[in-house]
Amino acid sequence: MEFVEPQLAHRGTGFAKTLLDDPAYVAEQKWDGLRIQVHVEDHRVKTVFSRTDNVLDGDGLAWLYGLTLKVNQAVLDGEVCWPDCVSSDVSHRISAGLPVHALLFDVLALGGKWVMPREYAYRRAVVEEIVRTQADPRVLVTLMGRNKRELFERITADGGEGIVMKRADTPYRPGSRCRDWVKLHNPRRAKRYSVVVTGVTNKATYSREAFKTGEVVWTYGVWDPEEKKLRTVGQIGRPGKRDEKLRDVGKVLEVTAKLMFPGGGLRHGHVLSFRDDLKPSDCQDGQ
Repeated sequence: MEFVEPQLAHRGTGFAKTLLDDPAYVAEQKWDGLRIQVHVEDHRVKTVFSRTDNVLDGDGLAWLYGLTLKVNQAVLDGEVCWPDCVSSDVSHRISAGLPVHALLFDVLALGGKWVMPREYAYRRAVVEEIVRTQADPRVLVTLMGRNKRELFERITADGGEGIVMKRADTPYRPGSRCRDWVKLHNPRRAKRYSVVVTGVTNKATYSREAFKTGEVVWTYGVWDPEEKKLRTVGQIGRPGKRDEKLRDVGKVLEVTAKLMFPGGGLRHGHVLSFRDDLKPSDCQDGQ
């Protein structure tokens, strides 16, 4: 079966906490891993895709391709991660053959038929059964609970990333980022955002060093879904030579910041790494 553009979680700025007491939602632990889509044929993992339809086949996933599952055919949604992981490090671990886990949380197809129209509660139960009936301890299912407030407080107290709240009665919506899935981050951790390098400037508003030496810094932007184009909103990164910085225009950056203002500007933004698994259109205001 063909690759399916994954459903994404809404950031929920301003309303996410109100869902903690909404009985229509359940909650899953949030991990900062690398999104994967696992295609199973004849009881074996045939292909592992990234969220941008790239095939993942590094040495670190050789064990996953060697799995034998009870289910004959399936398309599974999940993440590659490990304890305390950050998404910027996962690609390196896969290519270097370092240990990772496959954390599953949804099923899109089963037995040659699409089950995306079915409600999330059903799809979640199927995933739990698939994980339960296979033997490899590196294949896990995300921690879930109906007491969302208790789960959020427990995860954040342990320094975890946060939770994703999902409506139990909704279908899987490929490519959608709507209120069916809403993420709530740990407020005690620096928040991570994705932005796009849109250009360079030597008139840095935050770096006197760049202004004095004539070096440049990146300008960054976010995707405007209504205009369907990038909107430059600020500057970020250390000063560098113009030719070197220009090579990175169009690439996606993973950054940390205290917050993202309405419109996409960052407060105290710091660059972590490039994200080759994201497209510019994934980098929307508040995502």
